[in-house]
Amino acid sequence: MTDQSVRIIEAALRLYMKKPPHEVSIGEIAREAKVSKGLVFYHFESKQKLLEEAVFMLSKKCLRNSTPAVRKKLLIMVSGLLRKGESL
Repeated sequence: MTDQSVRIIEAALRLYMKKPPHEVSIGEIAREAKVSKGLVFYHFESKQKLLEEAVFMLSKKCLRNSTPAVRKKLLIMVSGLLRKGESL
């Protein structure tokens, strides 16, 4: 993963904290990351793929220092988020 793609994911996560992913546009993410929309699509083939990568990155960070019970709950939550994101 490149520095640019990490910056885009981090920008997306900041915006997802303010409103649901389906309400966040690629343009908003690009502005937040200070990149062009084209660069977002260069790194992520779709809005859905960006959401999946963002959830994956956040999950990895959370899983590093969690207990088995917390890991199980997190995996359930992530699965639900990805299912809801299918209609993006």
